[in-house]
Amino acid sequence: MNIQSGDEILDSLRALAKKPYYQAFFAQAKDLSLRIFENDRDLTFYQIIFLNYLSMYNNLSLDVYLGEVPEIVTDNFIYEDAYLHYKKESRRQETAKSKEKIKKKDTSASDNIGKFSWNFKTKKP
Repeated sequence: MNIQSGDEILDSLRALAKKPYYQAFFAQAKDLSLRIFENDRDLTFYQIIFLNYLSMYNNLSLDVYLGEVPEIVTDNFIYEDAYLHYKKESRRQETAKSKEKIKKKDTSASDNIGKFSWNFKTKKP
């Protein structure tokens, strides 16, 4: 009897989730409300991990298809993880920048409270 360690099981789940068969099934399951697992309640730890990997590879495939990242990223788990970490950090930084811009606009708008100005449109000749 060959018993796999937890890391080997996770690597196997990840490899399965990356396969085109499961990716296609995952995409169809979302659109057609198909059940991926026989039990759809009380999912096990490994079922949840498998679903997370399916979603991760679905997003990664979309990024490759849209040309946001070269296909070489899918050659290795380390490349995939590095790209996903980069993408997450980029989004976090963009969110922080947009929040900062909104905060600056709110501050400048609050400086104008109590001030009134007339804005008239002029007729064009």
